[in-house]
Formats: sequence, C-alpha cells, structure tokens
Amino acid sequence: MKRRLTLLATLLFAALAHAADIPLFDGKTFNGWEGDTKNTWRIEDGALVAGSLEKPQELNDFLATTKKFANFELTLKWKLEGTKGFVNGGVQFRTKRIPNSHEVSGYQADLGAGYDGALYDESRRKKILARPSNEVLEKARKPLGEWNDYRIRAEGARIQIWLNGVQTVDFSETEPGIDTTGIIAVQIHGGATSVVRYKDVNINELPATQAEVKSAVHVKERDVVALIGGSNMERTRFNGFLQTHLIAAKPDGKIKVRNFGWEGDTVFEQWRDAGAASSTNSWRQQREWRQQLRDAGATVVLAQFGQMESLAGMAKLPQFIAAYEKLVVEFGEDGRRVALVAPVAFEGKLVSQNDNLASYTKAIRELAAKLKLNFIEIEKGGVERSALTDNGYQLNDAGHPARF
Repeated sequence: MKRRLTLLATLLFAALAHAADIPLFDGKTFNGWEGDTKNTWRIEDGALVAGSLEKPQELNDFLATTKKFANFELTLKWKLEGTKGFVNGGVQFRTKRIPNSHEVSGYQADLGAGYDGALYDESRRKKILARPSNEVLEKARKPLGEWNDYRIRAEGARIQIWLNGVQTVDFSETEPGIDTTGIIAVQIHGGATSVVRYKDVNINELPATQAEVKSAVHVKERDVVALIGGSNMERTRFNGFLQTHLIAAKPDGKIKVRNFGWEGDTVFEQWRDAGAASSTNSWRQQREWRQQLRDAGATVVLAQFGQMESLAGMAKLPQFIAAYEKLVVEFGEDGRRVALVAPVAFEGKLVSQNDNLASYTKAIRELAAKLKLNFIEIEKGGVERSALTDNGYQLNDAGHPARF
C-alpha cells in the first residue's frame, strides 16, 4: 500500500513514458493521412509517391497526417528522382496547413541537391535554420535516385536530424511563439519534373521535456482541487502527501484540496449519499457530481479511473471510454479545469492484467487529446530525486493546448 501511495504521489513530478515505435503509414492505404490522393499522391510498392518524369509538378503539395505530434523521434526512408527544374522534397513536422492554400507552415527536414539534411522553415520564416557543412554532407548523402534514411528528433526546443546515420542538424529554437506541436507531412516541390517516394514511416512519441513539464500546469491562487477516482485516489487521504504537495505548489495561494475518491467508484457508478438522517428516517439523498463539485467550490478536477474497469477486459473498453467522456463533461462544467490521471499498474497476483490496463491507459490518453485535456501519466519505477522541484509540482499534458 505504501508503494502504491508513493506511485500516486509521483503525479507531482510525472513525465510521459516512452512509447514504442508505431507506423504512421501501413504501406497499403492512406489511413491516417489526408491530402490530394486523387491527382498528386499515390501508393506504389509500399511507398507514398508523387510526381512524374514525364511532366512537371505545378505546385508544392503535401500529404499530411491527421494527427498532431509534439515530442517524437521520426524515422523514414526517402528517394528522389528527376533532372529538370528544382528537384526537391521534404518532411514537415510541428506544422500546420495554411487555410485556403496549397502550402503548409512549419519545420521541414529538407531534401534535394544542396538541401539534403538541412532544417528549413516552410512558409513561416522562409529560411534555412540549420544545415550541415560540406564535409558532413559528403559523408551522409547518397546519389540521386537511391534510398536515404532520415531520423528526425524533436524534443522541446531542440531539433536534431540524421541523414543516413550521420547527424546533420542540432538546432535549438530560441524565438518565442513557435509551435511545438503539429502535423507531420511529406512534400513534393513544384516546378520540376521529378518523382519523390517515402516509405517505412515510423514514430516514437517522447515524454514532455522538463521545461514543458514545468510550464504545463499551474495552480492558481485560491484554487480548490478535487481528487476523484477509486481506491488509489481515495487512500491518499491517509497520509496527506499528495494534498500537502498540491497546496505547497503555491504556499501563499490559499489552495484547498478535497478528496472525493471512493473505493467502489468506477466511471459507470459513483454512489454518494448526502443529507441528514433523523431518528425516524435513516435514508440519505444521492447527489450528482454537479452539485457535489459546486458545493465544494471546485475549480480543478484530477480524475483517475481505469484500473478496476480494465479487469472487465478489452470488450468493455468502448463502453468505458464512452462513460468516461460523459463523466468528464460533467466534471468540466462551470469552467472547471480537468486533468485525466493514468491508472496505476497492478502488482502482485494481478500483474498479468497490466496488458489490458495498458490498452485502457492508451485510450484514456487519446480521450484527453480529443477533449484537449491535460493527461498525467505516473512514471514507471518512481522518480529520481533530481526530478524534484524546489517548490510546487509538475504535471504534463503531452503537448495538448489546455493549461491549468
């Protein structure tokens, strides 16, 4: 029990755990991508392909992911052919589409003669931000028409690019206001008779950086934080560690913490009795969440569900997410800021259930992204003392725009 409470207390210093590499392109369909798939982009031999060696590409064109990403390591292969015009392509990241335009705006790992391995700022600052020396490029590049490997790592303000295993860029962003999240896209440049191919596109999403974690969530003066969940949340009241550190985030801010956790709570049922019993009437009237949170004056909700619900198996996951979403909507009424806390892993005899729990956790993370809520994952194995801040606590939101 002590260890479990300690794990829950790591909410104060949490960072997202590393995810495994996942394919962004299945090699067969445009699932997860959007763009001009009728006239410009096609799939050939497991690759995303655009362009022609018979006629020039008129305009820049981009095929983009439907999902946005913040911190990640992206790997892919690319091949470029052509001799007439500006034979060029690129891999966009932390990018957005420009409304009513064929262009996008954001970082680009450039590719093409004179631009291989360079970091370009597409349609925003419209300039090369960093590029390899001629000596480095000579080691990295391959002849036109051969497959090349790109590895792109975006982590906080730092961006690194490797071409064919040779690092060509190590750039740190210093300009304020530059987006740290966005789509990933592949480009064919206009004005050339050329063909560009991209394949084996995989991504590994990374934790928020310490700088991002520190700025992700801020408790405001006179906030009332409501802790909601099952037994793991409920039992934090026995030692007060979590509550103490939440309040200590702003020692002069008059922060209050109210624990609504209950052993039997799930997203499907949270039974609460309220009202006064008399000598002749022992019943108590159940109150809904809206009234409970209003009565407490809650301005912030930290909700943790999913552990016990995962015991029902994968078949119940859709029902769980639907019920959780409905519950979260109630939590967020009256302007309350809501964060979803990942469930704690099982220990002992139930450790075999952690595979199902991992799927539930992933679904909760996706729900948070959908609703633009902070998602807080308890770091596996605890947190090193060096991760502690001098004052306050750290929560992360995996790049989502919502902020406390």
